[in-house]
Amino acid sequence: MNCIFLLIAKAIYDVALWFVFILSVAKYFGLHFYYDTTLLTAVLSVLDMVLFPFFLLSEHEKIQRKQK
Repeated sequence: MNCIFLLIAKAIYDVALWFVFILSVAKYFGLHFYYDTTLLTAVLSVLDMVLFPFFLLSEHEKIQRKQK
């Protein structure tokens, strides 16, 4: 149960971190994501599809190593 809570907390932290990163880059380069919601949605979807499975796999490997 503790592991599931950590996975959820880590996922929320990663999404928030990427969201802040994307918004800071957008502000620096003058992109206005409130006009480009489809672009923001696409970027977050790609990040979710790429990073979240990698995170789950690495956490699963850590758990397997701890159990041995």
